Amino acid sequence: MLHDIAAISRIVSERATGRWGPRAHFTMHRELAVGRVRVGLTVGIHVAPPAAGYPAYRAIVGLHPSIRRPAKGGWHSTLLRLDWYGQCEELLARYGYRGDWYSTPYGRVGDFERRVTTRKALLAELGALERLYSETWPLTR
Repeated sequence: MLHDIAAISRIVSERATGRWGPRAHFTMHRELAVGRVRVGLTVGIHVAPPAAGYPAYRAIVGLHPSIRRPAKGGWHSTLLRLDWYGQCEELLARYGYRGDWYSTPYGRVGDFERRVTTRKALLAELGALERLYSETWPLTR
């Protein structure tokens, strides 16, 4: 698969018409169990042309509780009562991630990032993301 991505990247860069917008997303996903609540965890790297306020490299962490029906105010009552949202923010802050919880009809979705400024730092960030991915998340079993 990575060989295919490299080949496509070469082809697109050779055409250099300006119409193609090169972007790459590499992610890992797992499910967490917080009591009886399932929460999706996604960590990854985004690589895209730099734009105003956005560097070329960003490390991302996404948290999204699995809710089958609309949640009042977007917050999952069990996760809110357990202060799970706040504990996750504390864990992510220890790793240098900042972000927010966004309301959707099916719960709050956590979107956190850490901006990475150089290719060398990006390589180091891959190890940090792997550790964060394997971390014992708050209140999980």
